Amino acid sequence: MSDLKIALDDRLSSYEGYLPDGWIDQEPFKGVKHGCVLEILLYRLGLSWRTTAYVAAVPSMIVKMVQSALLGFAKVESPDASLIGFGEGVLAKLSRQVPELVEDRKLRAKLMIALVAEADLFRKTAAAVALDLPLEPMWRDFLDKHAFAMTVWASQQVAYVSFYNAYEAFLVDCMKHVLQVGSLRASDKSFLDGLRTAFGKDLTGPCWNHHELHIGREVRHSLSHGGGKPTAKLKKHKHGIVVEGGVLQIWPDDNRKLLSRLLKAVGTFAKEGAGNAHLGIAAI
Repeated sequence: MSDLKIALDDRLSSYEGYLPDGWIDQEPFKGVKHGCVLEILLYRLGLSWRTTAYVAAVPSMIVKMVQSALLGFAKVESPDASLIGFGEGVLAKLSRQVPELVEDRKLRAKLMIALVAEADLFRKTAAAVALDLPLEPMWRDFLDKHAFAMTVWASQQVAYVSFYNAYEAFLVDCMKHVLQVGSLRASDKSFLDGLRTAFGKDLTGPCWNHHELHIGREVRHSLSHGGGKPTAKLKKHKHGIVVEGGVLQIWPDDNRKLLSRLLKAVGTFAKEGAGNAHLGIAAI
């Protein structure tokens, strides 16, 4: 892995706003009955997506938290007593080197006043300078650190896999209830058969076989099982993801694009699945 090449989106603003707020309270989710099985599964999906969105936003959050901490520390002014203590400490050291200071009390008092005044001026100047901590230079400095750059790179890969896995788990859990089975995998024939026939409308197209969902599935497979190298199936499509050194480079916009398609698929499923007897019953 020493020759691994990474390519990053270096825009700080890119690492924010992955999942729209309140998406689950909008249409077509309003047709889902309160307390039913489908609603519970939707909220589980929402929780998974929200926590994953936090992971994807970690690069931005780290820099902002550091800025906030520094600004908060800068606003804490040293008390006057500490300035006096500073002056006394300096004079004590100087007195050991310049004995005249011990004998000349007037000179000692003048130095004390001057030291405290200069320390007070420094305190005010330092606070004013510290309050100006723009994010962009800090972000650039962080990106120059290899460990942070690798964290940024990995956060987007982890998020992509998690966003897609949560969607697939949601569909499988829903279909378990619909088919009334205790065990089911997305690769099972009954899974697709159920999507095709259980709702009075074939949902395999918008919820599983749509080309963007297929790309998302192959990207997930490449990241989880292929070390990030595009699968043969993925190479046949214009997936739009940057490839550097033969490895997929997941950028924030790739995650947003995936989520946009997943949200549409979930919306379609929720609209059609709300009327299913098994998904519409009250959750135990």
